[in-house]
Amino acid sequence: LLSGMGSAVSTLCGQAYGAKKERILGIYMRRSWIVITAIAFALLPIYIFTTPLLKLFGLPDDIAELSGRVSLLCIPMLFSFVFYYVLSRFLQAQSKNFVTAWSSALGAVLNILLCWLLVCKWSMGLDGAIISLNVACWTPVIIQYVYATCGWCPQSWTGYSMNAFADLGPFIKLSVASGVMLCLELWYQKIVVLMAVKLKDTDVAVDSFSICLNINSWEMAIPLGFLVSNSVRVANELGATVILHNAKVVMFRGSMRLSVDRWGRVEPTEDAKFEAKEDSNLSLIEFEVFTVVD
Repeated sequence: LLSGMGSAVSTLCGQAYGAKKERILGIYMRRSWIVITAIAFALLPIYIFTTPLLKLFGLPDDIAELSGRVSLLCIPMLFSFVFYYVLSRFLQAQSKNFVTAWSSALGAVLNILLCWLLVCKWSMGLDGAIISLNVACWTPVIIQYVYATCGWCPQSWTGYSMNAFADLGPFIKLSVASGVMLCLELWYQKIVVLMAVKLKDTDVAVDSFSICLNINSWEMAIPLGFLVSNSVRVANELGATVILHNAKVVMFRGSMRLSVDRWGRVEPTEDAKFEAKEDSNLSLIEFEVFTVVD
């Protein structure tokens, strides 16, 4: 939900940057912070009352209790997303991808080191793993915030002002529509995990579904990366009113992604013929088509 609502910044900032109106980017970012922060506080009761909610949905008591404990530890991570999704799109709209890449890489390295220290050395178990995730999520936020507000984006960041509270209505509508769109696209995976507890041998079922969906999310990160580049490029050129060219860019990049994926799924047989591999990855193809259209 927060990621989808943050994508409104990518659209608006990309168009403003393409139209050479860099000073508006900072206003869009602050407006998005206001809206997404309000949504994060609205989601906070779900984190606080996770245990009774999961018991209400029929999950076993042990899973519900542990999930409630993890949810409380994840509250700092929730508020890191408020800033991360907006800051990363604010920088990407200006083609400053190196900042988001290096800051995220540093967060990943810290996550590995802290997991080893807290889980393996200090035997903190699941609590240590969640703490390391919190640190890993806030690390790129801090780096990107300093980069965006401390002089490296002088044209797009002019400081805090009351302009961020103006025209919130249309901004909220666009943010909510973007959030709902992404929820409808991705929530089915989470629903499958919750339904897995109804199967026999709950622990194995939940573990298996979680591992498979986690691997699937790694795959989807690749087309999602292309989607970010496509959306930024299209938004920049829409702002510059180069409509015909950006349409060609989208179709070319989208067709290349699909053709590469199809080409990678063809293998020779003993008769020197070619046959398609089993369509076990059909959901990834559908996702790629959706990202092109989106």
